Amino acid sequence: MKAGQPAKPRILLVDDDQGLLRTMEDFLAHEGFAVACARDGKQALARMDEAMPDLLVLDISMPVMSGIEVLKRIQNPDGSMRCPVLVLTARAAMEPFFDGIAVDAFLAKPATQDALIGCIRQILAAHDDTNKREGRTQRKVLIGEGDAPRVESLQMAFRQAGYDTVVAETGGDVLERAVEELPDAILMNEILAGMNGSVVASLVRTMPATRSIPVVLYDESRPATTFGNHAWRVPEGVVTIAGSSDAWELLKAVKQALGS
Repeated sequence: MKAGQPAKPRILLVDDDQGLLRTMEDFLAHEGFAVACARDGKQALARMDEAMPDLLVLDISMPVMSGIEVLKRIQNPDGSMRCPVLVLTARAAMEPFFDGIAVDAFLAKPATQDALIGCIRQILAAHDDTNKREGRTQRKVLIGEGDAPRVESLQMAFRQAGYDTVVAETGGDVLERAVEELPDAILMNEILAGMNGSVVASLVRTMPATRSIPVVLYDESRPATTFGNHAWRVPEGVVTIAGSSDAWELLKAVKQALGS
C-alpha cells in the first residue's frame, strides 16, 4: 500500500468448499479488499485472534467447528458480535433462525457476484457510518418539526443539554438530512408535511446507513389512551411520546433512547 492511501477493508472468508473459497478470494481481492481465508470455524477463530477483520463471511455447515459455534464464540455479553458478520450458506431455510441473532445479513448459496459484493459494501458502509457517529465529541440530534416556535424551544433545550441539533421541516427533508448528517438520534413530530413521522421512521429502518439510529416520535393531537392502539402501528425500535411536545420531556425521551 502506498503512503497516504487508505487501508483496504479486511474480509475473512470461512468455508469448507475449497473451490468456492478460492473463487471468492480472487473476486474480492480484485474488488479491492484484503482477503484472508479459513476452511473451518476453528481456523477462523485463530485468524481472528491474529487480526480482527472488518467483515466475517461465514458458512454454517463445516467440519471441526460449525458456523453456529463460531457465532457463539464471538458474541459479546450484550448479544452483539465482535465484528460484522455476513452468513453465506446453502441452507436457505435457516434464514428465519438468524432473525434473532446479531448478524448483519444472510445470503443463500449460490449467490451471484453482484449480490455478494452489494451486500458486503452495504454492511461495511453501515458500520463505517456508525463508527463516525461514535467518534463525535458532541452528540447530534435531527429534529423533524415544521412549527418555528417549537423548533426554537427544542433547540434551546437540546443545546443547553450539550447536544448539536439539525432541523428538517418536512418528512422528505428528515430522510435526506438523516443520510447527510448521520445523527445520533432523530426526534420528529408524527404530523409532518409531505410524509408522516411514522412513515419516515419505517424508511429510516430500511437504509443501512440509518437503520441503527434511534427515533423518537411525538404527537400531541393523540390522547394517551388511543396513541398506542393497534390502528397506529409504531415501527420497531421507535420510542413514542403520547400527547406531549414539551421540549424537556422530549429531551428526556431522546436521552433514554440513546441510553444516556
